[in-house]
Amino acid sequence: MSTPEQFPERFEDDVVVYGRHSCVFCRMAMQWFHEQDIPHRFVSVEGDTQRRQALAQMTGQQTVPQIFIAGAPIGGYQELLREAASGGVERRLAAEHENGDDLR
Repeated sequence: MSTPEQFPERFEDDVVVYGRHSCVFCRMAMQWFHEQDIPHRFVSVEGDTQRRQALAQMTGQQTVPQIFIAGAPIGGYQELLREAASGGVERRLAAEHENGDDLR
């Protein structure tokens, strides 16, 4: 099982995209967050077999991107679009910042 030490950025950032620089869907996810003006971080798993295995164990998925919002995995790019269409991205981020902090 993975630990916070293996994925410290998952607990520090509101949005983390794990992926590869060469991945089209990873770039599309990053672009979506950029267009929405949502702060995010990209963590490359390219060449990091241990992190990829831990990420697959944590999410049950072997593909990238793997997107975490407010510390919870939501899946890849298609799941991001579904979550966004239902208002889930904003709800997750708002719940994370109930104290009134503005993300934008």
